[in-house]
Amino acid sequence: MNPLTKTDKKESFREADRTILIVDDEPLVCWSLKNALERAGFEVTTTESGEAAIQLLKDSFFDLIITDMNLPNKDGFEVAGAGMGRPKQVPVIMVTAYGDESARKKAERMGVSYVVDKPFDLGEMVDLARQLICS
Repeated sequence: MNPLTKTDKKESFREADRTILIVDDEPLVCWSLKNALERAGFEVTTTESGEAAIQLLKDSFFDLIITDMNLPNKDGFEVAGAGMGRPKQVPVIMVTAYGDESARKKAERMGVSYVVDKPFDLGEMVDLARQLICS
């Protein structure tokens, strides 16, 4: 029998059973992020609508939310608020192509973990996900 080393324990705990919700009205962004995060071992759910995301958050628990700031109807701030208002606050990464300074400050006041500009590096997004939910 080969006992697990400290590194092995961390590795087996790292992404196992970790769920991420991706909300973006751009299908290519959802697809790209989903593929990168699934290759890293995460379980990923995507939706292109803020309304659908808020319903998913009522029905399911996610370890991380990655949401676009600017969504039609229910925006990323409403999605973030739905996730962060739970008994176990969910970390949020907000992505934007149009993040003005006032929107960034609003996200910061809400407690959003990171605001990331589009286009972003997929590897860096995987690293942020690991940092937020696996440490």
